[in-house]
Amino acid sequence: MACIAELLALECGISSLMAKRIRTAAYLHDIGKIMIPASIINKPGSLDALELELIKVHTLFGAWLLKNVKGNFGEVVRTTAHYHHEWVDSSGYWGKCLSEFPVYVEITALADVFVACAVERPYKQAWPVDDTLAFISDRAGAQFTPRMAEIFTSLVQRDERIPAIINNTQANILTENACREKKGGGGNTAGTCGREKCGAIHKSNKDNSAMPCQVNESIAA
Repeated sequence: MACIAELLALECGISSLMAKRIRTAAYLHDIGKIMIPASIINKPGSLDALELELIKVHTLFGAWLLKNVKGNFGEVVRTTAHYHHEWVDSSGYWGKCLSEFPVYVEITALADVFVACAVERPYKQAWPVDDTLAFISDRAGAQFTPRMAEIFTSLVQRDERIPAIINNTQANILTENACREKKGGGGNTAGTCGREKCGAIHKSNKDNSAMPCQVNESIAA
């Protein structure tokens, strides 16, 4: 995901130095999850209300863990960790408008959603890249700015490195799953997801109306 964030930053005309900082910030954006029980992070089914709140808190933990990083770089990594689940329409984790923050936060947020859709997770199958781009386009104006969604879609369609990154990531996940199977740890369970903000995707779970996670669905998470 960090590599994709760097490529998107460069596509937006951001300097090489800043793009590298964004890459590192993207790499660290979920560091707060080390303080969330693995049983919640990897849960294949729906999260209950308490688990949903614990998942949200990983952003606060992340900013706290990065509190001693100095200078502008420290600001980049902390802000990214804290606010990468915000939406343009202010319906994200903490009710902030994504556009209030520097552009690197949206870059990381979009790259995060792209990878969450396109790569297998414990609670969902991988989607085709075209379906993932359709999902991002559908969220333009709500979760992302229309311009960022357009820039990213154009980048993915032109840059062969991004599908290669996704394929490599998926291959690594399959290898890890196979190792867990050999150790008797079980594998991933694909199916229907009831998780709010599943991989930074679902907008709301108030009515428990989760979208299906099947790989053949064009809008899923």
